[in-house]
Amino acid sequence: MAYLLPLLMLLLLVGGGYYSLRFFSRLSGVDMVAALAWSFKARRLELALNWCMCYLIGSVFSLVLVQQPFMQLTMNLSHQGGMLGYAADDEIAELYDPGLMAYVTRRLLPPPQAAASFDQTFETIVAYRPFLSEDYQNIELQNLYLSLFFIFLAGLGLILTYLVMYALAGEYLKERRQPRDLSHRLLACRFREVTGYRFSYALATALFLLLCSSFFGGYLVNRLAGDYERRFAPVREEFRAQILAQAVPGRVVRGRVIKRMFDYLKISGDSTSITDVLCGRGSRPRSEGAIPTVTYTFEFAGLIPDIPVYLSIKYLGEAATNPKIRELDRFFPPRESTWNDVILASKQMMEPTEEKELE
Repeated sequence: MAYLLPLLMLLLLVGGGYYSLRFFSRLSGVDMVAALAWSFKARRLELALNWCMCYLIGSVFSLVLVQQPFMQLTMNLSHQGGMLGYAADDEIAELYDPGLMAYVTRRLLPPPQAAASFDQTFETIVAYRPFLSEDYQNIELQNLYLSLFFIFLAGLGLILTYLVMYALAGEYLKERRQPRDLSHRLLACRFREVTGYRFSYALATALFLLLCSSFFGGYLVNRLAGDYERRFAPVREEFRAQILAQAVPGRVVRGRVIKRMFDYLKISGDSTSITDVLCGRGSRPRSEGAIPTVTYTFEFAGLIPDIPVYLSIKYLGEAATNPKIRELDRFFPPRESTWNDVILASKQMMEPTEEKELE
């Protein structure tokens, strides 16, 4: 069942590509399937590959936009709220459930990291489970700004796809030495003949529906998040008051490190000087424009009765150059290749081999 949705998406992409070529063939009078085959055969890859790339961008984001109403329906029916705990790995989140008064395990994409400071603990997390999916997704992925960005990307991809097909049709006519009876105005006129609608009206209607769906999705996200925020506010404020009463300046707080996760930080500008500041060395990072990071999750017991509190601390650099990473890595399996571990880290490398309380 988990593979059904990706397979369906692949079939829609392939079928959509074929029918987009056939539809443009009706508009232009050029056999676009034959034209695309000719571009591969003639090694006109600037046309063939550009069409594939632009079509993939436009169609993927168009599918995301088309399924928005259905995703919003499932979001309204299957939402669940929790309070920020920690990321057990790159798929599993541990969230605190105020109703059960305990942490619960959720497959959540992406799983949120633990809070970076004590006054940010127990933030509200709202997730929903899409149809045919075993994983929950963060409800913030359906917010208004992301939807508007998807509309921009889908529109850009479709416009570029049209321009590449227009250029491909012209080159194919030139290759076959046929008269070039092709213009943007002619295609707009034929669009009305083929579909029965003026192109400007069809475009305005589609854009209006997408904007309505996006604004409704943004409203739904804000409403659901606000409901859980108000519901969890008393518990969160009580927890934070107890935490901040214990974790005050001048008092030592003891905790144990329970997770280690790898990532990288993209940088711009003069990478050598940035690395000097962040990593304490003068050489360039192993990957141009990025430096490795290690995020450790700490568990603090005793700040709240019977409920552990989690914090994440991110360190920049590697064990060879950062003494804090070198100190904390003593509790974990040795890393075979530091930079490769940023991308290819097994779950065994995330778990400590020794549990010891630290100050």
